[in-house]
Amino acid sequence: MRCLMKVKRMYIICIVMGVLIGVFFYRWRYNKLKNRYEKSKILEDKHLEMFLLYDRWIQNKQNGKKIGDYFEENGLKQVVIYGVSYIGKRLFKELNIDGIEVKYLVDQKQYEDIDGKEVIQIRENMDSVDAVIVTSIYYFEDIEDELKGKFKCPILSLGDIIYKV
Repeated sequence: MRCLMKVKRMYIICIVMGVLIGVFFYRWRYNKLKNRYEKSKILEDKHLEMFLLYDRWIQNKQNGKKIGDYFEENGLKQVVIYGVSYIGKRLFKELNIDGIEVKYLVDQKQYEDIDGKEVIQIRENMDSVDAVIVTSIYYFEDIEDELKGKFKCPILSLGDIIYKV
């Protein structure tokens, strides 16, 4: 009888330990999958915004509207482009075509020159310009806060410009 009681206790302890290990493993795996989902959702939202921006940009071009028109109407002759990945490269070429001077190409990452123009990181001693155009529309608010202390000119989102043209 005593032996049977010991076996029952061991059996109960094994079940409890198995449940605890299972719960721990489930929570660990759940958190890992949740983090992966959240990162992929952010990337999905970012790419959707980029796609919609490109779509509107093409619509504007098809309707004879140019980004340069916005700059001319607002007296912006010299600008900084912040963010020179896909969209930044397209904007740089577009502004060159429209006769708007891009004084600096700025990015956090190190890039090769774009059409002979050096891509730099933010420096303390940069010449003044009429505006800074941020191409990373998904993170615009964060970038704007960072740039406010470095530039005395307006900091504009390319998204706002594209939708106002």
